[in-house]
Amino acid sequence: MGPGPYKLTLIVVGAFLSCGILTAQSRKPDTTHPSRTSGQEAHRPDPFGFGLTVYGETKPESARRRILLTPVRELKRTAVDMVTCRDKVFCVAAWSYVAAYGVDMITTDRVFNRCPTCIETGAFLAGSRARGSLAATYGGVTIANLTFAHFWKRQMKQAVLRQIWPAGLVSQGAAHAWAANHNEKIVGAQH
Repeated sequence: MGPGPYKLTLIVVGAFLSCGILTAQSRKPDTTHPSRTSGQEAHRPDPFGFGLTVYGETKPESARRRILLTPVRELKRTAVDMVTCRDKVFCVAAWSYVAAYGVDMITTDRVFNRCPTCIETGAFLAGSRARGSLAATYGGVTIANLTFAHFWKRQMKQAVLRQIWPAGLVSQGAAHAWAANHNEKIVGAQH
């Protein structure tokens, strides 16, 4: 028997936080690689005490690479903003959403432990009792929602549309909170 969904939830959240902490710490300028700007120089420290100056040429980033790396870059920015809490409103909304997801996974595990005939009735994997699959699927959706909300908040140019960035987090967080409440009612009925 593998780890329960609450352990997987903690693993996913821990990995998400670890990435955020590591990326937050790596924001210092890196002087060991050539500069991305043409004609600028970078100094590399030499173990023997001699300085080495490297001149770099700029290679423009291809459109395909930029498009494919956008979600990864946004995930990194989201993790950094969740850890550093530079934007307090986003930080509170994001951590509230993560907490609602965690409570939902914990109460789902409790239901499955006490009710052998109960099954998942959510939007994904309905009819399943596979706890790891449920935790991984909903964890992935949670991370995707956080990243998209952060991207929307940062990139939307129209002020009116920019203000609706928390709609996804609030609606999905409320759905997780409702599911956790429903799970607790099932557990309470089993006693």
